[in-house]
Amino acid sequence: MKGKLLSLAVIVLLLMGSFGAVGNQLGKEEVKYENLEQGDWINLKIIPGSVELFSRLDIINTRNWIRFEFENEGTVDVNDLYILFTIEFEDELNKEPIVTDYIGYYRNLKAGIYTDYQRTLFRITLPEFMDALINYAGIKHVNITIDPENKYPEDLNKEDNTYYFKTEYYNIFPKFGHLESLFLKFF
Repeated sequence: MKGKLLSLAVIVLLLMGSFGAVGNQLGKEEVKYENLEQGDWINLKIIPGSVELFSRLDIINTRNWIRFEFENEGTVDVNDLYILFTIEFEDELNKEPIVTDYIGYYRNLKAGIYTDYQRTLFRITLPEFMDALINYAGIKHVNITIDPENKYPEDLNKEDNTYYFKTEYYNIFPKFGHLESLFLKFF
């Protein structure tokens, strides 16, 4: 399942890159680290326990934003990182994972530095809110993946580039949690 999820995410990224939505947006040549100096390494890592959902609009009280910390434990700076957010559902629902419309981007992460990152899972517009309200029913995880395109294959530990944040529908929609079973039944 996780292999299929990553394959789907990479295909989406590649398709979006061909339309200019994802890619080298800075117009600079991509840096490749194929020949790291002796003793240099790259290790990107999502910090466990730092992930949280939150709301920027208290009126609606919908936690459509996600915040987490990640770091570059290596000795080399990394540039132009993409961050993918995928919604995964309970296994018995047989629902395909959803790759969110908002792919994260981080310009430059210096060696030995950690940072806080925030991104919306969906906007509070009527179409996006209704889509999420219906389609997030049965949510099990919000998966965060740093460098899903494997731009840095030299990363010492790819396992800590992905974090599976366990959550439930009512964590995102506290005022609408009672509607989840209705959406699961009819949609």
